[in-house]
Amino acid sequence: MKRTKRRRERRLRPGAFGAGAKAALTCLVIGVCLVLLFSCLSFDIADWPSRYAQPHNEPAANWCGSMGAFSAYYLMYYIGPGVYVLLIATICFCSAKLTGRPVGQAAFRAIGLVLLTVAASCTFYSFWPHKAYPFPMG
Repeated sequence: MKRTKRRRERRLRPGAFGAGAKAALTCLVIGVCLVLLFSCLSFDIADWPSRYAQPHNEPAANWCGSMGAFSAYYLMYYIGPGVYVLLIATICFCSAKLTGRPVGQAAFRAIGLVLLTVAASCTFYSFWPHKAYPFPMG
């Protein structure tokens, strides 16, 4: 009777993912954030999904190609220049998790990151409304 109970406990134990899978997922998130960061750094308003420039660049002037231009356009349109703060903070958080350093109070840090992202975007558009990113409205 004890043997079947032990087998059942082994099968139902929490933590379906091992340490290697979590590390691989964290590395994947860091890679995606780096690609998004470089695509936002090389953002050009004349690339394809933009409705504010005609004709569009062919091929895309973005360093990450047409997918980078697509993602950078929507990140810059909806979040603004504060996306740099968001992406760099995500890379730092994932790097800390990968190295095993404890990150406490994640909820407060996430709220602070959202506030910092909004503040960075609003401050940038208050000081330089159409200088670097010529969207008609911020």
